Amino acid sequence: DLSPAAIYLDKYPHELSGGQRQRVSIARALALGPKLVILDEPTSALDVTTKVQILDLLKRLQRDENLTLIFITHELPFLKRIGDHLSVMYNGKVVEKGRSSDIFDNAYHPYTIGLLNSILDIDPERAREKGIFSVEGETPSSVTPPSGCRFHPRCPLVEDACRVEEPPLIAISEDHQVACPVSPRKFQDTELDRKVIYER
Repeated sequence: DLSPAAIYLDKYPHELSGGQRQRVSIARALALGPKLVILDEPTSALDVTTKVQILDLLKRLQRDENLTLIFITHELPFLKRIGDHLSVMYNGKVVEKGRSSDIFDNAYHPYTIGLLNSILDIDPERAREKGIFSVEGETPSSVTPPSGCRFHPRCPLVEDACRVEEPPLIAISEDHQVACPVSPRKFQDTELDRKVIYER
């Protein structure tokens, strides 16, 4: 909280906490009354309590000021708390997009599934049981990306066509698109369980 404001007017940035600096940045961004605000990693380097406070502040501002917010972040759990729609990018390309609830509950792209698998569980018992997950392999260069689908060198569902053709976004439903022709076929036709595609 930055009230009363008079206390903070003459302070230098190093005299403020991380959360206070973030609130000042948000206030500066809103000073001119924009309709759209782009937030690049707005909660990085903040503790969990402060992250939740910042997200609650943004949700309130979004509602009260009728703002459109675009979040750029790697912190997926917090997106579920605030985002209506979600686009997942891999190596500069959108690989899946749709309603946040659809993507969290029914992801299709193997990279999205890998990201969701990597979210740590807050329950210590379940976290120990699940272990720490990461997608195998290295992220390719965005300067010289691989041919075809950029994720194919790391993909557990890769087929020959994936190495040649860059897949377009295809509609799974009215509000859900995925840049993978393989996963819809596997998940819908063969009922492959999304949870096991990375099991080794």
